[in-house]
Amino acid sequence: MGNCYLQLLLKGKLITPDAIKDAFFGTYSDEPNTLSRLIKYLNEQAKHELIWSTLKHYYITQCYLVKFIEKKFHKSDVLLQEISYKFIADFKTFLRAHKPRDHQKPMNNNGVMKHLIRLRKMTSVAIRSEWLANDPFKNSKIRHQKVEKDFLTNAEPAKIQNKHFKIERLEIVRDVFVFCC
Repeated sequence: MGNCYLQLLLKGKLITPDAIKDAFFGTYSDEPNTLSRLIKYLNEQAKHELIWSTLKHYYITQCYLVKFIEKKFHKSDVLLQEISYKFIADFKTFLRAHKPRDHQKPMNNNGVMKHLIRLRKMTSVAIRSEWLANDPFKNSKIRHQKVEKDFLTNAEPAKIQNKHFKIERLEIVRDVFVFCC
């Protein structure tokens, strides 16, 4: 039995009495509990439950996680047990400093928090599935900043309507926007 325990420990498995019994009888899965395995499992489940626009946000978070792991750990995947408070704090720092190619500036606080909420949902599924023993978000706080949104003045839609663009596509976008206003 001690040998089974060591096998599970080396493979990054969650150590439970059932896991030790499965290891002893040779019925346990050899695949380690990694973040990519969790993501694959969640994508399989979510494609039947969530709409495409929601799935798209999860895919973006997953891409940021892959970039973060490659930059921080110089590998393509991590064991779920490696996801800790420090991992989350480092991921938060990575998101704040990361400058995407399609944006002019780094993410704001609320954008970073949305990615952390999605990571928290992933780790919650891992805990419920008994792939992860402890909650890495136990000591983390996710704080959104309240954002005041201004309304357009009456003069601003008129300015936009009178703006001329050299690209026809932008002319159409302008007309649709003014119509919506």
